[in-house]
Amino acid sequence: MHKDLNRGTNDAHSDSYEKFEDQIAANPDNYRNIDIRIEYDGPPASAGSVNRLSDVNPSDRVPTQLEAKWVDENGVGRSRNFNNINP
Repeated sequence: MHKDLNRGTNDAHSDSYEKFEDQIAANPDNYRNIDIRIEYDGPPASAGSVNRLSDVNPSDRVPTQLEAKWVDENGVGRSRNFNNINP
């Protein structure tokens, strides 16, 4: 993830994945059955010769989006998207 989105640098903390993690840690009962899906921009260029993650070029390991889905403490389904762009 782009560092601004991941860590909330450059005044992006309110939209950061780190803040989302902090919210979960502060109130775990409000985040049940969490499902996080990571999307990539297609298969790596070397997909035919990949046997393990370390075989993949680091530039091909960068996710384009994270989608988190969970059930809150009232039983309501929630979701949040994190697009991996420079804010």
